[in-house]
Amino acid sequence: MVFSKSIIDIIKQRTSWRTYSKRLLEEQIKEKLYEILKLRNFKSPFSEVAGNCRFDLIGMPEFDPDEIKFVQLLLL
Repeated sequence: MVFSKSIIDIIKQRTSWRTYSKRLLEEQIKEKLYEILKLRNFKSPFSEVAGNCRFDLIGMPEFDPDEIKFVQLLLL
């Protein structure tokens, strides 16, 4: 893939609108998702540019779900 901007600039300019449930993800479901990610060895489509990327689940129960619209972590 060839991009007209650096992947970092693309990520910084990205916006996302999502709706979240107020319920926490059940532990059994989280375990299944982790297993799927591990077994499938998911890779980022930007791995050539971004290097070592990873997908992970992040829980934030200490925050008000109405205030959280989207959290995106960029680990460099």
